Amino acid sequence: MRRCGVSVARMDELTEIGPGMAREIDFKFRGRGRKLFSQAQELKPQQSMVISNELDGVSGDMVVNVMAVAPKRTRLMLSVELKPKNLSAWLLLQSMRFAKESLGGKRKARIRNLATNIETAHHASL
Repeated sequence: MRRCGVSVARMDELTEIGPGMAREIDFKFRGRGRKLFSQAQELKPQQSMVISNELDGVSGDMVVNVMAVAPKRTRLMLSVELKPKNLSAWLLLQSMRFAKESLGGKRKARIRNLATNIETAHHASL
């Protein structure tokens, strides 16, 4: 992410990986600086992760589930629920709903790319 001009700062003082891990992520999107606060709510190693996020009046949870389907095959399932906190956030979410079809293909390609990067990093660490 840092190669793309994204700044990530750790916001917790935990010594182990677990719920409560928090990050503040600064990035530019559509010409404006954005600040995302993200905190792990639930972690089940090699199963699932729930992350709560807060960004520009939009809050939401992201759930990532990983399921082994074969010895060398894993299914990655991602769900996101967003809730607006003000009128401008509501308008943003409405425009995203209208653009759902065009955003869907891009989102799938990015998730596929993320999964490939995770796999590559995992093989490199072995």
